[in-house]
Amino acid sequence: MSRTPFPQRRRRRRLALAALLVAGLGAASTAPASAHPETGARHRVAPGETLSELAELLGTSVQALAGANDLDDPNLVVAGAVLAVPAAPSEGPS
Repeated sequence: MSRTPFPQRRRRRRLALAALLVAGLGAASTAPASAHPETGARHRVAPGETLSELAELLGTSVQALAGANDLDDPNLVVAGAVLAVPAAPSEGPS
Protein backbone atom coordinates (compact mmCIF):
# COMPACT_ATOMS: atom_id res chain seq x y z
CA MET A 1 0.00 0.00 0.00
CA SER A 2 1.60 3.24 -1.07
CA ARG A 3 1.02 6.40 0.86
CA THR A 4 0.48 9.79 -0.69
CA PRO A 5 3.36 12.15 0.13
CA PHE A 6 2.60 14.59 2.95
CA PRO A 7 2.44 17.82 0.84
CA GLN A 8 -0.10 16.25 -1.53
CA ARG A 9 -2.30 15.09 1.34
CA ARG A 10 -2.20 18.58 2.86
CA ARG A 11 -3.14 20.11 -0.50
CA ARG A 12 -6.07 17.69 -0.92
CA ARG A 13 -7.35 18.49 2.56
CA ARG A 14 -7.13 22.22 1.88
CA LEU A 15 -9.00 21.83 -1.41
CA ALA A 16 -11.68 19.73 0.29
CA LEU A 17 -12.03 22.31 3.08
CA ALA A 18 -12.25 25.15 0.56
CA ALA A 19 -14.94 23.28 -1.37
CA LEU A 20 -16.94 22.74 1.82
CA LEU A 21 -16.64 26.41 2.78
CA VAL A 22 -17.77 27.60 -0.64
CA ALA A 23 -20.70 25.18 -0.62
CA GLY A 24 -21.69 26.31 2.88
CA LEU A 25 -21.50 29.98 2.01
CA GLY A 26 -23.61 29.44 -1.08
CA ALA A 27 -26.26 27.62 0.92
CA ALA A 28 -26.30 30.32 3.63
CA SER A 29 -26.70 33.27 1.28
CA THR A 30 -30.14 34.74 0.88
CA ALA A 31 -31.79 34.63 -2.49
CA PRO A 32 -32.28 38.13 -3.83
CA ALA A 33 -35.83 39.39 -3.86
CA SER A 34 -37.24 40.23 -7.21
CA ALA A 35 -37.59 43.94 -7.80
CA HIS A 36 -40.91 45.45 -6.84
CA PRO A 37 -43.18 45.49 -9.91
CA GLU A 38 -44.11 49.16 -9.49
CA THR A 39 -40.78 50.72 -8.51
CA GLY A 40 -38.22 48.14 -9.63
CA ALA A 41 -36.18 49.06 -6.55
CA ARG A 42 -34.39 46.74 -4.13
CA HIS A 43 -32.42 47.29 -0.92
CA ARG A 44 -29.84 45.00 0.72
CA VAL A 45 -30.32 45.05 4.51
CA ALA A 46 -27.20 46.15 6.40
CA PRO A 47 -26.38 44.83 9.88
CA GLY A 48 -28.39 46.72 12.51
CA GLU A 49 -31.04 48.09 10.13
CA THR A 50 -34.66 47.72 11.17
CA LEU A 51 -37.73 47.64 8.98
CA SER A 52 -39.02 50.88 10.51
CA GLU A 53 -35.71 52.64 9.75
CA LEU A 54 -35.77 51.30 6.20
CA ALA A 55 -39.38 52.37 5.69
CA GLU A 56 -38.51 55.93 6.74
CA LEU A 57 -35.32 55.97 4.66
CA LEU A 58 -37.04 54.57 1.58
CA GLY A 59 -40.19 56.69 1.88
CA THR A 60 -42.65 53.88 2.45
CA SER A 61 -44.37 52.17 5.38
CA VAL A 62 -43.42 49.15 7.47
CA GLN A 63 -46.64 47.44 6.39
CA ALA A 64 -45.88 48.06 2.71
CA LEU A 65 -42.31 46.71 3.05
CA ALA A 66 -43.48 43.65 4.98
CA GLY A 67 -46.27 42.97 2.48
CA ALA A 68 -44.08 43.42 -0.59
CA ASN A 69 -41.55 40.95 0.80
CA ASP A 70 -43.92 38.39 2.38
CA LEU A 71 -42.44 39.00 5.84
CA ASP A 72 -44.44 37.17 8.52
CA ASP A 73 -42.63 39.01 11.34
CA PRO A 74 -41.70 42.64 10.54
CA ASN A 75 -39.52 42.63 13.68
CA LEU A 76 -37.22 40.04 12.13
CA VAL A 77 -35.11 41.34 9.24
CA VAL A 78 -31.90 39.49 8.39
CA ALA A 79 -28.75 41.41 7.43
CA GLY A 80 -27.86 40.64 3.83
CA ALA A 81 -31.44 40.03 2.77
CA VAL A 82 -32.50 41.89 -0.37
CA LEU A 83 -35.89 43.55 -0.03
CA ALA A 84 -38.15 44.76 -2.80
CA VAL A 85 -39.01 48.42 -2.21
CA PRO A 86 -42.68 49.29 -2.84
CA ALA A 87 -43.90 52.69 -3.95
CA ALA A 88 -44.46 55.29 -1.27
CA PRO A 89 -47.97 55.10 0.19
CA SER A 90 -50.39 57.67 -1.12
CA GLU A 91 -51.56 60.29 1.35
CA GLY A 92 -55.18 59.97 0.33
CA PRO A 93 -57.53 62.68 -0.88
CA SER A 94 -56.65 66.28 -0.10
